Amino acid sequence: MNKGIIALFFIVAGLAGLTFFMSDKEEVSNESVLFLPELEKNINAVSSIDIRVAGGDNITVYKSGDTWKLKQKSDYEADFSKVRKLVIELSELTVLAEKTKKPENFSKLGVEDVAIEGATSKQIVVYGKDDAELAAIIVGNSKNQGSGNRSLFVRRIDSPQVWKVEGVVTLFSQALDWLDKGIVDVKKEQIASVQITHPDSSKVSIARIENAEGFALDGLAANQVLESESSLDNIANALNGLTFDDVMKKIDFEFAESTLVSTKFSLTSNEVLDVSTVELEGKFFLWLSVPSNDSVIENALLKLRSDVADWVFEVPKHKAENFRRTHAALVKDKEVE
Repeated sequence: MNKGIIALFFIVAGLAGLTFFMSDKEEVSNESVLFLPELEKNINAVSSIDIRVAGGDNITVYKSGDTWKLKQKSDYEADFSKVRKLVIELSELTVLAEKTKKPENFSKLGVEDVAIEGATSKQIVVYGKDDAELAAIIVGNSKNQGSGNRSLFVRRIDSPQVWKVEGVVTLFSQALDWLDKGIVDVKKEQIASVQITHPDSSKVSIARIENAEGFALDGLAANQVLESESSLDNIANALNGLTFDDVMKKIDFEFAESTLVSTKFSLTSNEVLDVSTVELEGKFFLWLSVPSNDSVIENALLKLRSDVADWVFEVPKHKAENFRRTHAALVKDKEVE
C-alpha cells in the first residue's frame, strides 16, 4: 500500500500478522491474504459503486469531478465519508477460510442471490477507471470473532465459492441514507433580523435587540405578550444545523402559490438568505436562494451548496414551522391582574 493510497483514503494498515484459512480445516498461514487485492491495488481509481440490498433500494454512487453523487436522487451529492468508509472496508477484507460451494447452503450464510424472495444478502460492484470492474461480491452474515473483530461470509458474484473473511462492510439499504443531508448551518447569533411573509401579505418581523441578548417582535401591542419566551429564538435559529428528509430537483417540483411562505434572514454580516416554504399533502418543502448581489457567506453558510437554488428539500413539520410562524400564533393577551 503506497503513501498516496494512505493519504487519500486515510487507510490504517494493520493487516500484518492476521491468519487465513484455505479450507474448512482452517489451516493457519503466517501471512494475511486480501480478499479483494485488485480493489486495494486500484483504490484511488474507484469511480462508481453499484449496491443492491435485498429488500432495499438499488443504489449507485459515482464520482463526478471532486464530488460523489447519488444517481437515484437526481445526482444529488453523496456523503463522501460513507463512500470512503465502504471502499476502505472492502479493500481490507482478509481471507480466513474457504467454506461451502453448495448453493443450498447459501441462504444459511446470507450469500444467496439478492433477487431471491426472502434474501438477506447484499450485492456490491465496484468500478474503476474506464468502468473496469474492481470488485463484484455478495456479502452475507457477520459473526463476532471476539476482541472487537468481526467476520463475514462473502462470495464473488460469478463464483459459488463462499469465503469467511475478517472485517466489516457498512452498507445502507435506503438511497437517502447515502446523502449528505446538511442544507445550511447558521446559528441564531449570526442573525440580525427575520421577516416572514405569508400568502395574504401579512408579515412577522423580528430583530435582534441592540446591546442585549434575544430578539424583539415588531407590532407587539401594549396589551400583548409573547406566547412563549423561546418562540423568537426558535425562528432565528431555524437555519442552525438544518437538514432534510428528502430532496428533488426544483425544476420538477410543482406547488400551489397559496401555500408559499417567504422568509428573509438578514445576517449580522449584512448578507441575506431567502427561504421559501410550501405545504403539500401534509408534507413541508423548502428551497433557498441568496440574492444575486450577495456572495456565499463565509464562515456562516459553510454548508450552502453552490447549486442550492436548484433543489427543493423536504423537511420535518417541526422544522418547517419556524419558517412559517404567524403573528397571531406568537402572541397572547396579557392576563388582567
